[in-house]
Amino acid sequence: MDNSVVDEAISYDVNDYKERLRTDRISVQDYGSQYSEDVSTVANMDYKQLHFDDVEFSDFPETNCLVLAASGQEEISVEDILEKTESWLRKIGKEDEVDLETELGFNYLNHPYLEISEDDLVLGDDPDFMWPLFYDHISELKYGSGAFIERNDCYMQSGAEGIYAMSDGAVSAFLKSKGIESSAHDIVAPGEFGTKVASGKIEELAEDSYTLLDGEMSIGEGSDAVEEYFLEDDARIRRDGVSLKAENIAVYEMHELEDYYYYEYSMRRFYYGIPLATSEDGTYSFYGTYHIAGEGGRAYVANHDGVTAYAGISDGKEMIPLLSEDSLISVAEAAEILSESLASQINVSVDLIELVYLDLRFEGSEDPTETIYFPCWCFSGKNRVKDEKIALYVDALTGDVYYYTWTSGEEYNVESTEENS
Repeated sequence: MDNSVVDEAISYDVNDYKERLRTDRISVQDYGSQYSEDVSTVANMDYKQLHFDDVEFSDFPETNCLVLAASGQEEISVEDILEKTESWLRKIGKEDEVDLETELGFNYLNHPYLEISEDDLVLGDDPDFMWPLFYDHISELKYGSGAFIERNDCYMQSGAEGIYAMSDGAVSAFLKSKGIESSAHDIVAPGEFGTKVASGKIEELAEDSYTLLDGEMSIGEGSDAVEEYFLEDDARIRRDGVSLKAENIAVYEMHELEDYYYYEYSMRRFYYGIPLATSEDGTYSFYGTYHIAGEGGRAYVANHDGVTAYAGISDGKEMIPLLSEDSLISVAEAAEILSESLASQINVSVDLIELVYLDLRFEGSEDPTETIYFPCWCFSGKNRVKDEKIALYVDALTGDVYYYTWTSGEEYNVESTEENS
């Protein structure tokens, strides 16, 4: 990968970043053999404010370089969202049942330049709120994000990159056959659509089986179905260097329906073999000059037909490489950097350490949607002082430190030890 690749549309100061590159780095190619030794060193070291009593280390990824990358907000066009919506309806067998001209709504709050009168609004799922129809304003729309379909037998929401949430209605149809009222969107709506009975890594639970809507299926079989589903819809993985994989599983028993289950798979994007940072659902509060917007997605399997619903998964933005380096700061050195930089009000029990790409957006950027992806060592766990979860990041090329915390109330607090990134 070319070290000098810089897109003129990117406002982030790559030269300033280059000046902060550490010189005490280790070859990425050679570090794999040293990683286990560093894992042992970190796990047994006393860093005062960092505690590794029950820490888990992710495997060192198979990669030859670390990349500083960027992406802008590629707003989907009106034509593309209509094409994707029609394709999705064909895929779930409802192209003849849904009339887009009278049922495709859109969130006009995403289009503040439009003047919408009360006569143009249609009743949505919430009886206290009204939404306009997409086709009534199609000539005025500059882009296609915000389009949605909300019916009892199918559900779809789109964003700037395409469809990011959908349900084919199979679960709601099954529940209706059992006399239980349900809408298609319920399975992907915030909150548990059932009672969690098991969770963990897919590789550890792959052989476990539960009864889904149409019979028994193992967790491993469901994972294979998820991978196949997104491989077929290759728009989500055809970006250079990007892949999408299922990592963890949660098993739910459906409300009001004993002995029937569904699987919720946590999805993650990878960039040249390294995972992107993830975040939990919640309401975020940010402080400082940047925002952390970690990714996260969920795919649902409820029968042998494959993915019946997903949320938080879209086509993804193209990641533009700005800088490629073949060496990195070791995880032991990253722990030392954290130990020296943490404020007194932070005392962390670390439960997971992994190498990730952390996506940041900076205030004052010429393009407020511009996202920069930094290769970082992530130390996540719990801040003992305030009894809150915390994720700390050390840039594996520069040593810059970022961190954020969040509480059980899902109020997030973001800070950086770097004054000017």
